[in-house]
Amino acid sequence: MKPVFSRLDLFRAYRQLVVRPARDKKGTAAVEFALILPMLFMLTLGVWEAGVVFFAQDQMTHVSREASRNVALGLMTETEAETYVTDRLADIFNVPMSVSVTSPATENSTNQDVVVTVTVSSANMDQLTPLGILSPDSLEITSTMRKNWT
Repeated sequence: MKPVFSRLDLFRAYRQLVVRPARDKKGTAAVEFALILPMLFMLTLGVWEAGVVFFAQDQMTHVSREASRNVALGLMTETEAETYVTDRLADIFNVPMSVSVTSPATENSTNQDVVVTVTVSSANMDQLTPLGILSPDSLEITSTMRKNWT
């Protein structure tokens, strides 16, 4: 019985099915781009979200320092400082934050600290960083100013 395919036919078929497609580079850039795109997209979103967290931390630090300085100098009361911090940060972020201001009990005491603490709880971090890729559990900023009366 005579074989259906000769060795030459099998070799040609092998070259057409295996060798030529391996040398054909059409579409490889599109496939490689499709494989890299999700990782590049996640990296970009992570950088953006880290920037949002750093910006929030910087703004919270700045506003709490302003409030603690004003209380230490006697330009604001504790209640005014809490309202000031809450209003300033609400204008920037629109995220619920808890603010506490602690100052010396009497004005006759010297060398005591004014402490302003601003906290974004873990429940509210989702509003600050909606993707949640690199967001911390909570964000707390404490600023302290020495209150010196003369």
